[in-house]
Amino acid sequence: MRLFTVAMVAAVPKSSTQIVAEKIESLVNLALPVRAGKSWVLFRFPRSNWFCTCASENARSRWGHSGILACTDRYPALFFPNSLMPTAPKFILASASPARRQLLNSVGIVPVVQPSNFDEDQVRSPDVVALVKQLACGKAQMIADQIYGNALVLGCDSLLEVGGKIYGKPRNAEEAIACWQRMRGQAGRLCTGHALIDRAHQKSLVRCQITQVEFAWIGDRQIAAYVKTGEPLQCAGCFALDGRGGLFVERIIGCHSNVIGLSLPLLRQMLAELGYDVTDFWPP
Repeated sequence: MRLFTVAMVAAVPKSSTQIVAEKIESLVNLALPVRAGKSWVLFRFPRSNWFCTCASENARSRWGHSGILACTDRYPALFFPNSLMPTAPKFILASASPARRQLLNSVGIVPVVQPSNFDEDQVRSPDVVALVKQLACGKAQMIADQIYGNALVLGCDSLLEVGGKIYGKPRNAEEAIACWQRMRGQAGRLCTGHALIDRAHQKSLVRCQITQVEFAWIGDRQIAAYVKTGEPLQCAGCFALDGRGGLFVERIIGCHSNVIGLSLPLLRQMLAELGYDVTDFWPP
């Protein structure tokens, strides 16, 4: 089996050609896929800091589910060191939500926070799923239109539906109290729309995650005390699962982080669909 045809990038010294060949031979011609596009795959060679790109649509099918691809002379490649590896696009969160920012931080993604200030009143729909998707898309698109270059923009919106009625953030304490008096002891659907826009490749995805939430039966005194804390006034559905509101939730069925404001499993799937690995966005 012959090695790849090697074309060196300008920033790599000429003497590196022999070094690259020696590294490849020592690794038994095996490479680990790191990132993929429609017509290319980026590989990392185990136990080395060298990477290569393979410009072949067949490469992705050869990759399969094993996570390993044998490097042969059928696919010309470009080799370059770790320091020259293409960087992941900037990750922009089109939301001022501290909860969403904290969720991303907790999994190693440090976003650039850029609230969209999108006018949510201009969007109307009796279907809660359609509504959150439209709102998320509007927020992400507003920021994406202001961005140039390599960036991913994430927009999200959450709403709670109980008994056919849709609840967003309450306008005041009285509305929050009335909301809790209607939904205590009931079950509802917490729907979060996710819109992810890839500026570099002019692609976008819009998805919705739904989690069932079952609320405890609580008395008027507890409702008044909870609303007095101010927490319900900042949340869709008048409760924060990761705050004091978690005391009044009996059970959830589905994605836990979705109730907080962002479905981490869904985000991972959407990134993969756009050709990215979620680990690409971890700090080096």
